[in-house]
Amino acid sequence: MTAGPPRWSDDEKVSAFVGKILDEAEAEAEWRFAMLPWDTVPGIPASGIFEAIERDAIAAAEEGNFRPLANLIDPNSVQKHFIETIGRGQLRIGPRAEALIASRLRGERRVKKGRGPPKKPIERRAAPSKSYYAAAELPRIEKLLRQHYPREKGIKARAISIAAGRGGIEHGTLDNYLEKQRKKNRRRVRP
Repeated sequence: MTAGPPRWSDDEKVSAFVGKILDEAEAEAEWRFAMLPWDTVPGIPASGIFEAIERDAIAAAEEGNFRPLANLIDPNSVQKHFIETIGRGQLRIGPRAEALIASRLRGERRVKKGRGPPKKPIERRAAPSKSYYAAAELPRIEKLLRQHYPREKGIKARAISIAAGRGGIEHGTLDNYLEKQRKKNRRRVRP
């Protein structure tokens, strides 16, 4: 028998209650994913997973980091074991990857010397911040609060406080981030 939600006036207990529900849901999702057969990812065949791994390794090698590409052929690497497991020994690296490896072994492929580190692709440049992750969790927190406290006022503010606490940031920081996102979205809508 589970106890009902704590009193709305007790901020700490409400925050712990919501955090427990979210953590349990996340653990359940991770467990369900871990229990999937190794050769299946929902909607993605093993060859698709391998192509993505190989594509990322080639991109890193072209930027000067050959380690991921080397891991695809190293018999002792985790990646090689994973690829052999999902592909049942039928997946092999492509000709582009082989050409990069061969040119590196011959000493033809050198990293271009320049000022500072090589430029990263746009998707790798700006890592999401704590505010980003807290904002992403906000709708689920609001939904839980509305479900368990339908008659209470100030659910949005309480959800922001809980999300900020879980994200390790101040309430005002998350509030500012959300306002900035709202302004950015308004600018996109206008012609």
